[in-house]
Amino acid sequence: MISRKNNKKSQVWTIEFIISFLLFISVVLMSVKLISGIYSNDALRTLQRESEFVSQYLLSEGYPSDWSNATLIRLGLTTNKSLDAAKLQNLYSLDYLKARDSLGIRSNYFIYFSNSSGNIPLFYIINNSISEADGCGYGYTGVIKQYSNQCEINISQLKYSDMAKIKRITTFNGSIIQMNLLIWR
Repeated sequence: MISRKNNKKSQVWTIEFIISFLLFISVVLMSVKLISGIYSNDALRTLQRESEFVSQYLLSEGYPSDWSNATLIRLGLTTNKSLDAAKLQNLYSLDYLKARDSLGIRSNYFIYFSNSSGNIPLFYIINNSISEADGCGYGYTGVIKQYSNQCEINISQLKYSDMAKIKRITTFNGSIIQMNLLIWR
């Protein structure tokens, strides 16, 4: 015969098991919902795709391939797969909104370059009539550019909901450099 005392222990264990199981299931469901919420940000995915397309455009020759500010249809900064100094000069003198329209985007953007030593003032190197700080990059005017032995890019003042950063390797005058592209909304 089964005693009552043993019977109560099994009932308590069953109730604790059910409560623990329900808590476990609740935590799992909340975790799945949280994780799916993080990865379902369509705006961020769209921005990432947009930044990939823009970086590809910038590392192409553009259209027409010998574009000037007057003939520009689609922006591109290379000739023979290397950055072209004349195209960089044209970009720097180009109105920000016109350049943005030629890239086919509505997002804000900023382009700067770096090498193994750090960020470099490439726009200053090709056009020394501007300051080294101004030569640190091109794009949205709210980005703070400073120069002290190397370029410093400060985006802390920007207001944005999503931002993507793409780094692409290219060459300039036989040296390997990195193009850094920031795009945000």
